[in-house]
Amino acid sequence: MEVYEEKKGKILVLHLKGRIDNFCSDLLDDELNTIINTGCFNTIINLENVNYLSASCLRAFLRANKRSKRFKGEVCLCKPSQPAMELIEFTKVNKILRVFKETKEAEIGLT
Repeated sequence: MEVYEEKKGKILVLHLKGRIDNFCSDLLDDELNTIINTGCFNTIINLENVNYLSASCLRAFLRANKRSKRFKGEVCLCKPSQPAMELIEFTKVNKILRVFKETKEAEIGLT
């Protein structure tokens, strides 16, 4: 798993790349906690370059969203790869987290 952060005003875009498996979910959960603890409550998670995503990672996204909402923020997903989108739809996470086709759409949705 590779992670790249990009700050866009009050929004943080988290670009994920590679295989995001059970081993990575704890690291991802820690990363999202750190982001929220530093005062960034609106996060876009870009899944464009993810070739595998485990359900435990979706749980980390949901936890981060719950924590962000305490501060009137939100976590949303954008540009999911086909394997990521299949899991998101199968688990119905798209009924809880907003999923955008483009980063710009997500930015507008969070403002």
